[in-house]
Amino acid sequence: MPLILLFCIIGSFSLNNSVVEVLMMVLFGMIGYVLRKAGYDMAPFVLEFVLGPIFETNFRNHYSYPEGISIYLYSFLSLLPPLLFFLLYKSWLSSLGFV
Repeated sequence: MPLILLFCIIGSFSLNNSVVEVLMMVLFGMIGYVLRKAGYDMAPFVLEFVLGPIFETNFRNHYSYPEGISIYLYSFLSLLPPLLFFLLYKSWLSSLGFV
């Protein structure tokens, strides 16, 4: 364990020769430790860090088109999934006795 910690500190310092990056590594390590002790799964966080920038870039590119969001407002097929979700969710809640 101490050897792994040493390699992590050396690796984070050697990228830009900055102590700030070592402190960031320690901070995110403590956040990860607290989240793991609280029972959170780490897979969704890693998935978000990997896919988040890709999603944001494509989202921004899509809404820079001239149509923008208006293409979704005029098509019935685009309104069908949210409508189905709402109906199925409401029936699921009523089957559980919440509504």
